[in-house]
Amino acid sequence: MVSDARTGVLIELDAGESTDPDNDHLVFDWFVYTEAGTYNGDVPIDKTSSSRASLIIPQDANDKSIQVICRVSDTGSPSMTSYKRCIIQVYEK
Repeated sequence: MVSDARTGVLIELDAGESTDPDNDHLVFDWFVYTEAGTYNGDVPIDKTSSSRASLIIPQDANDKSIQVICRVSDTGSPSMTSYKRCIIQVYEK
């Protein structure tokens, strides 16, 4: 998913429709993939272990991209994991 956002804006991330075919419990982990984005500063994510997380686009991220990964694993045996990436293209207010 690619999205545009202005600096200073709250971005809500939602993986709430994730499911497991075996109905195992799901574990969520949101993180910034700094190696792939062009913004190198810190981007704190709130509620990183929830299906819904959020972040605020830093003021100095203008004309940069921030890439956020959601890793979803089940608690079955063996455990299965899926990844989704959100690419945020930032522009100034």
